[in-house]
Amino acid sequence: MKRILRSAAALLFGFGVTIAALGVSAKVSEDKNGSYIGKLDFQRYCQLTYGTTAGAYAVAQDAYGWRCATRPNGLFTPRQIVADLACEKLYGTPSHAQTFDATWLFSWECFRGLTR
Repeated sequence: MKRILRSAAALLFGFGVTIAALGVSAKVSEDKNGSYIGKLDFQRYCQLTYGTTAGAYAVAQDAYGWRCATRPNGLFTPRQIVADLACEKLYGTPSHAQTFDATWLFSWECFRGLTR
């Protein structure tokens, strides 16, 4: 019986240590990037910035391939996107953008607080 109680106590202790380690890990990640506030929605950013007829499109299949497109007077006009400014437009200031995988088009996220 004592062996079972000791084993159960050790198991509970192990779970407690694991949960504490995960909490510290999440805190370190949050401190590094700031607080997560949402994904970067390029389509919404383009429409807020250039009007409802504007749209987002990709010129490359990586995180840095996004552009806004407008059609003033029917003429296609590409517009550069600065990810940090897009986060500020969508979520207010201060906020900043960070990509978790530069090779993936949809890897941008917005954070508030500490910057890179």
